[in-house]
Amino acid sequence: MDRGPDAPARHGPSWRRHLIAATAIALVVAAAVAAAGGPSRVPWLWQRTFVQPTDPPTPAATRDERWRQDLAYLRENLVRLHGGAFHSVSRERFEAAFAGAAARVHASSDGELIAETMRLVALIGDGHTTTWSWLETLRPYPVRFGRVGGEWVVLATEPRHAVLLGARLLTLGDVPVDAAARRLAPLASAETASDHEARVARLMAYPELLHARGVQAAPQSGAITVRTASGVQRTVALAAGARGSIGLLRADADLILHLEPDADHAWTLLEDDLVYLRYRRCRDPVGFAAVAEPVLTVLERRPDARLIVDLRRNGGGDSTVIRPLLDGLLRLGAGDRTFALTDAGTYSSATMNAHDLRRLGATLIGEPTGDALAGWGEVRSFVLPNSRQRIQVSTFRFRGDDRPVRPDVAVVPTIDDWLAGRDPVLDAAARR
Repeated sequence: MDRGPDAPARHGPSWRRHLIAATAIALVVAAAVAAAGGPSRVPWLWQRTFVQPTDPPTPAATRDERWRQDLAYLRENLVRLHGGAFHSVSRERFEAAFAGAAARVHASSDGELIAETMRLVALIGDGHTTTWSWLETLRPYPVRFGRVGGEWVVLATEPRHAVLLGARLLTLGDVPVDAAARRLAPLASAETASDHEARVARLMAYPELLHARGVQAAPQSGAITVRTASGVQRTVALAAGARGSIGLLRADADLILHLEPDADHAWTLLEDDLVYLRYRRCRDPVGFAAVAEPVLTVLERRPDARLIVDLRRNGGGDSTVIRPLLDGLLRLGAGDRTFALTDAGTYSSATMNAHDLRRLGATLIGEPTGDALAGWGEVRSFVLPNSRQRIQVSTFRFRGDDRPVRPDVAVVPTIDDWLAGRDPVLDAAARR
């Protein structure tokens, strides 16, 4: 049968179509491998691209059932989206924990269920899989705590409680502070001890969580006992205040006062031949490039100039933001006159940046970073259907050294340093 003169053009031999399709697929796979950084990341790329959270259920009619829906949705999507949900916890323990939480819904307050949700997420066992958005809905005490020199201390407080600034914490709620820290510990997951301590310290300011974990009797008020910097022991009653940290005095405030305190990136000349660059957040590449440019200009015009890059309290973000600085230091051969400051707050992409600077010849000064080069990351998120809380989930494990990045020159500040307005880490870098 004559198919007509245009039939071959419309259809063509089937083998040709198959060859074209196979070639296209091969090119896509090759591009995916290259983009992902090697064959080991292709499963991650597939999961991140094509695996989506499940559709949320229609909200149930009762409070208890809505909480059970949230727990079920949380359980399903933690396993579905995480790159290895059972790398630290067995499936049996994970399932039993969720079943127990669902059974206790009716007898639990909302605050207790918030704490329980945090505990369930922390079972995954990596620092990037979290549910910290809950803290945005809770009212904290007007104080913030930290772990400094092996002691729990008051790092920030309202002006009317200024005498507490830098005080050693003795009791929190109704129990000794170390016991309180142990009760809160299951709510926070981290990959290093220092990062875990920092996260527990953050939770200490939230009375609903303290109540839920049996640290104090009331969900919105309690007391702390401290020993002040002058050696006086005091018990102070606290009540939940406004959300956020606006107006709090900080013991660890920036000592370079003429820099904008809330700016993620800023620079200044500490001396004619000493440049200081604060890098507080791995974000805003345009803004960082604008700060890096004059810094590199100084280094180029002054071959004897030194650079301090302050990565302390940088919680990470996008590890490529720092690229203009790294490229400039490489071009100028200035890596060996660069000093990077690190502490337990140097985390995630900032840890990678500290390692990048060291590879260029920089000297690291301060304390070990809050995490290691190896670890879970490349996060995604999903939202619980009823409480609307955002859950962050790791999708990929990076290879590398599984220990924190340690400084070349160890300098550990004390709370007394901060109260006296001293920054021994910055001073150590300036003297070199």
